[in-house]
Amino acid sequence: MASNAGSAIMSNQYVSTGASWVSSALSKVAKAAEDVSTMTKEKVEKAEEQRKEIICRDMREMVSEFAQVYLDEPSVGEPPAIVPVFSVDVKKLHII
Repeated sequence: MASNAGSAIMSNQYVSTGASWVSSALSKVAKAAEDVSTMTKEKVEKAEEQRKEIICRDMREMVSEFAQVYLDEPSVGEPPAIVPVFSVDVKKLHII
């Protein structure tokens, strides 16, 4: 009896159309979720790449600044920089 009722329901044109519509809607929702997932992954990858570029740029700037401050040759006519040294070794020299 239940089998006959199930067959009768599924043979109903409105039930069949509704089931088809629900199936189609679920497929569209699944596709939209997949698209959102793909777009999110792409955005995360792009943000990570930008973050890496910023870090590299900042590191290059720091190295450049370090080189300018510590490694550049003094200009012609400019006396070389004298760095005072205070350490235990200097005190030992006074003893000798």
